Amino acid sequence: MNLFILRHAEAEEKGPAWAAKEEERPLTRSGAKKFRAAVTGMDAMGLSFDVVLSSPFTRARQTAEIVMRVLKIARRIVYTSHLEPEQAPAKVIEEIRHAHMDHENVLLVGHEPYLTNLVSLLVSGADGLRLEFKKGGLCKVEIGERLEPGRCGTLKWLLTQRQLILLANEK
Repeated sequence: MNLFILRHAEAEEKGPAWAAKEEERPLTRSGAKKFRAAVTGMDAMGLSFDVVLSSPFTRARQTAEIVMRVLKIARRIVYTSHLEPEQAPAKVIEEIRHAHMDHENVLLVGHEPYLTNLVSLLVSGADGLRLEFKKGGLCKVEIGERLEPGRCGTLKWLLTQRQLILLANEK
């Protein structure tokens, strides 16, 4: 199984307008535009996803929806509270094990520092792996024989949104 892990694109800044509604902060217009270009880079790489799981927070939902539209994926997005920022990464691993193990390419869309903690758990077995997971960044973790909380995957690559846009421009 390949887990593709995507940080949401650029969102509105935290501030008075969003103080009580953190989960409702949307993408900025420029963030959505740049991210659409980045997804064109995913297309140039030949990426496709059998299932897309997303945090229900607005900025993650909007990011997942852009992926679906640009890559013309006709399936529905699975929204899961297990990808919310304060959750334990082991919970989404369990959800995948129970409901999505028959898929080869699984995309997870979420937030930092949650995503770095998830990648760290999968490739090193613990927290503490130091990654710079930028907004709109995508990484690939290849899972070995079993998906489990602990050292079960190999980090194949981590691309920034800018690198994905450059890939799109090479097409």
